[in-house]
Amino acid sequence: QGTTNESNIKGNKGAEETELLLENLHDQITRLTQQLTELEEDKLDILSEEEYKEAKEDTLEEIEELKRTIEKMKLGNLTLVSKLGAAQLAMQLTVSNAFKTPEIIGLFAKSQPKALRSKLEELSRELKLGNIDKMTHQQQTIEILMALQKLGEELSEREVQFLKNNMSDEMKKFENVENVQVQQKAVDMAKAKLGSS
Repeated sequence: QGTTNESNIKGNKGAEETELLLENLHDQITRLTQQLTELEEDKLDILSEEEYKEAKEDTLEEIEELKRTIEKMKLGNLTLVSKLGAAQLAMQLTVSNAFKTPEIIGLFAKSQPKALRSKLEELSRELKLGNIDKMTHQQQTIEILMALQKLGEELSEREVQFLKNNMSDEMKKFENVENVQVQQKAVDMAKAKLGSS
């Protein structure tokens, strides 16, 4: 009985530590993506071209460092693999400049499809009310649809078509690279199986 209680306490403590770790990670992702967006928005209004380039390089380097941290965490903790997959993808999409909206990147990193769907509905309302322009609506709608797709959520035929027709060049490049990586992993797994048989 005592041993069971002790292992339960340890298990709960481990789960709490994992959640704190993920929360901290998501906070860092939000901060860095916000930083990147603010840099793009301010661009040369406040900073000189040299300062802007330097600040952007520093932020991207921090994001790369965070990606490496995520990779190490995944290797050391199997329960984190699925939870960190979305966070890792969100970072890659940010670095490749395919995603530009911090709120959407944050929801994607935290694997929150329901919140992304709510944001999609909110965007439609905002467009109808004239609070956002068509370009902003399109960019953020594409980001949400791509995030939902990456999280394994089912898209309607209309949504799939919209995504296909309006993907940015950065998104297409990212998709191509990711497809190559997936194919390579499948080849490696097949080789490993053949080698062990």
